[in-house]
Amino acid sequence: MSNISQLQDHGDKEYEAAATPFDVEEPDEWIALLEKSGNIHGNVLDAGCGPGRTSCYLADRGYSVLGVDISVNAIERAKRKAAAKGNKPQFLQANMCELSGDDHHFDTVVDIGCFHSLSENDRGPYAAALHRTCRAGVVVYLRAFSTNNSNRGNHPSGKDLPALSDEQIRTVFSSNGWVVKDLVQREIELFISNEEKPKTYCWFVQMQYVPSPMQDQPSSAHEGFTKIYAETNPPWDIGKPQPPFVAVADQVVSPVLDAGCGTGGTSLFFAARGLRVTGIDFVEEAIRRARAKADERGLAVDFLIKDAMTLGDWDERFSSVIDSGLFHIYAGDERQRYVRGLAHVLKPGGRLFLFSFNDDPSWPGGGVSRNELYDAFAGDWNVESLELVGGEVNPAFAAEFPETFANMKMWFAIIRRKE
Repeated sequence: MSNISQLQDHGDKEYEAAATPFDVEEPDEWIALLEKSGNIHGNVLDAGCGPGRTSCYLADRGYSVLGVDISVNAIERAKRKAAAKGNKPQFLQANMCELSGDDHHFDTVVDIGCFHSLSENDRGPYAAALHRTCRAGVVVYLRAFSTNNSNRGNHPSGKDLPALSDEQIRTVFSSNGWVVKDLVQREIELFISNEEKPKTYCWFVQMQYVPSPMQDQPSSAHEGFTKIYAETNPPWDIGKPQPPFVAVADQVVSPVLDAGCGTGGTSLFFAARGLRVTGIDFVEEAIRRARAKADERGLAVDFLIKDAMTLGDWDERFSSVIDSGLFHIYAGDERQRYVRGLAHVLKPGGRLFLFSFNDDPSWPGGGVSRNELYDAFAGDWNVESLELVGGEVNPAFAAEFPETFANMKMWFAIIRRKE
């Protein structure tokens, strides 16, 4: 049985009060970390937006945001909050399970506590509604209460607060066409108010809708990365290679492709060692900065504005490929297409040197498991080595999120294309 009308009644009563749980000014820490890590892209749907906390934060960061909530009073409060802040998210009072629209408008969905409130009968329609309103390649970031909480407070109906198992989450979304990329449980401090911050177990979920077959289109991440380079120094831009590339530098031979080169720190390192290097990135500003660095240092590197999704159409061939943090942004058909492109441009016997997020649950946008990496490079590839190594982010970002990056571990793989 649907509980939508019950949720609407509860929300309207709750948001009549002057002080409401979860109505705080600070952005949600997970959402802030996702945004600053480059995981929020394009047009954003804030599902179950409540009084607009996340919608206002992301609108203030320059995103086009639509916040949707079943509660009339929640939407009215969100509009007042946005007006007071001077930013311009859009708000819509509607049932998320019935959300319609065939324009496939959204690139990112954030759900902080909407899905777990739905009855079993409403969860499938919710997943289907996201299909109707989102673009191919959309990424969903969802947080839900876990069944592992021993004391979960009170539900609007008078029963325990709704909570989900990992199996329930996977079943609903997998059966509705979504790829569950990452699903981990973490204990967090639930910010209800300044005085009330109980410890609570939550699921942190990352999902993507990737149609098959993959169309010949740019990566869905392009807009988000362009925005990051326009506004700040990205967390991965440390001005030098990540440590494992330095350790294996003698194994890297010309000609070299640096796929997703960013502002060129790794490309320039190998160019300074006398190698012929081509660096590609789909962000124009990143390539502009890389070319400026090359000019300053008097180094010859061919920096090109090029999407790694198009490697399969390229006539160039390389003996070594560097991937410092690109592989892990792809999933599903995009990942397969990228690996096919690598096989196309890497000479038989050549090596791919790959640095990637692992599947540690602390990563903000998810990572890649050992099995996923081996599966991606089956067939024409031989994984010669795979190990967990240390990594770095720029100092400003590390200072802002010290716990997340204090003991940063990444996959580093050397993968040979079979002859």
